[in-house]
Amino acid sequence: SRCRREHGNDQEAVRLDPDFALAWVRVASAWAWVYWGNGLIVGDKLAKAQQALAAAVRLQPDLPEVHLARAAIVKADGVNLAEAERELKRAESRQPANPDIIDERALVARFSGRLEEALALS
Repeated sequence: SRCRREHGNDQEAVRLDPDFALAWVRVASAWAWVYWGNGLIVGDKLAKAQQALAAAVRLQPDLPEVHLARAAIVKADGVNLAEAERELKRAESRQPANPDIIDERALVARFSGRLEEALALS
């Protein structure tokens, strides 16, 4: 599938260039999606997402995509949706027109029980 190819490409990118922060972000986001996708909590994928995110944070902590990935990981874990919202605000302050941030905001609003807000953002 396209997602598997892209994830493989991102993993290859960080293998070839371990200092490629955006590729680490993409690896983290992919693992978070595998962990959370379709509502199935799958194995050690969250830990893999957190490890990839840590590499991106080490390289470029203020990258908007870092904040977006952190929000997705925190949302996937479901423990602290307020933290996910804070990360999305940080990302949005740097990239206000990023549709991925808006999509993630809608998901966090939905998981927080704010269905009208989630629908408005979708």
